[in-house]
Amino acid sequence: MRTDAVSELKPAPQPRRGQILAWLIILVMVALLIAANAVRAGTSSNEGAVTDLRMKIMAQEAIASRSLSADQGLRVMKEMESEARSPEDKVRVAILSGYLQGKAAALSKLDISPGAQSAPEVTRDLAALHTIYMDGTRALRPGEAGRLIRRYEYFGRMALASDRRQVDEARKSIDRAARRTFFLLGVLAAGMLGLVGVSLGLSVTAIVCWRKGKIRPGYVSQPDGSAAYLKGFALYLVLFVLLGLAIRWVGLSSPSWNWVAWLIIPAVILIIVRTAGPAEDWRTALGWYSGRGWWWEFASGIAGYLACLPIVGAGILVTVILIRITGTVPRDAITPLLQGNILVLYGIACVWAPVLEETMFRGALFHHLRGRWGWAFSAAVVSCLFAVIHPQGWAAIPALGSIAMSLAALREWRGSIIAPMAAHAFNNFLVITLALALLRGSGS
Repeated sequence: MRTDAVSELKPAPQPRRGQILAWLIILVMVALLIAANAVRAGTSSNEGAVTDLRMKIMAQEAIASRSLSADQGLRVMKEMESEARSPEDKVRVAILSGYLQGKAAALSKLDISPGAQSAPEVTRDLAALHTIYMDGTRALRPGEAGRLIRRYEYFGRMALASDRRQVDEARKSIDRAARRTFFLLGVLAAGMLGLVGVSLGLSVTAIVCWRKGKIRPGYVSQPDGSAAYLKGFALYLVLFVLLGLAIRWVGLSSPSWNWVAWLIIPAVILIIVRTAGPAEDWRTALGWYSGRGWWWEFASGIAGYLACLPIVGAGILVTVILIRITGTVPRDAITPLLQGNILVLYGIACVWAPVLEETMFRGALFHHLRGRWGWAFSAAVVSCLFAVIHPQGWAAIPALGSIAMSLAALREWRGSIIAPMAAHAFNNFLVITLALALLRGSGS
């Protein structure tokens, strides 16, 4: 084919104002998503779910480890006390002290600040606990025992079990739950150590192969003169925001309605095809091809994710440091969903999100940026946008951003979007399985 004939098939460069408008739309939509996430975080009744679960697990660790070492149990309790922020957290510490050290220790910790006592519910909690430790559970007013359990769940049962004049079947139940959690934490720790070992091995292998030239980028950047993929990404954000508003306006609260968002994908592809012209292979640009085969690309995605775990670990470490310094706790977007249909949750996290988000972020947006800039800058921009629109909050940005950078590395390495999708799905599977194991395993 003649060169002039090929040039006729290429889309003519369009004015920059189209790209500028697309970026303005993207920034406005991102700002709206950040604002909406902040509002939901401020009004969510599950805001302290992560903290509550952590306090519960630490208490169970303290109870279970005292049989091995009394000092270890007290050390965990001291750590729990240092992390107590809310009046309810301090009540939990007092209850654990009473369970481990007796009523004198509990009573010494029930002297919570006057500001905390101004809350009627906390004042009532303190009165009930004073009654338990001074006069026993039989002296409680009718309904107070059930109210403590509703308010503090495991800790409420622990407070009632602190009365040694009662049948100690309640204490056995508390201890069984603690030992079960302690064993589960040991299994998870062993599994994490094994995962770290595999990750380090794959990381070293990947670096050696890269230095020897055995790992080469499978993605080939192509200038996008029409900015079709940038416009497609902007359309995705607009439709995503509008769809979310429509679902909330109608009052549809089931996570299953998220699947409707997959209709955005054909709409984005349509605008890309119409804008880019017939010469553009949109499947290759988005990474919608099988590479060396579906199963090979899927396995490469899992292996690549494991090799990138040191990067993810560094991001998580930064997030932990930020939490420690600022006291900010990322919004928990998972624990509330664990109470619902688990299969639906796995489907949303391991199929819906990887397909939609990888197509748009590591597909359309990455392709647009990669045609103009190097991998590092393109991946950083995509990863930043990916992290900030998630509902966990600003403290989680380093952790989410490190995951996104790893996914962008897989896109660059494989070319096909299957590997990032597989890695994304595997990451979400691990997070949900870990959260589910801790939530279910720590129950009494």
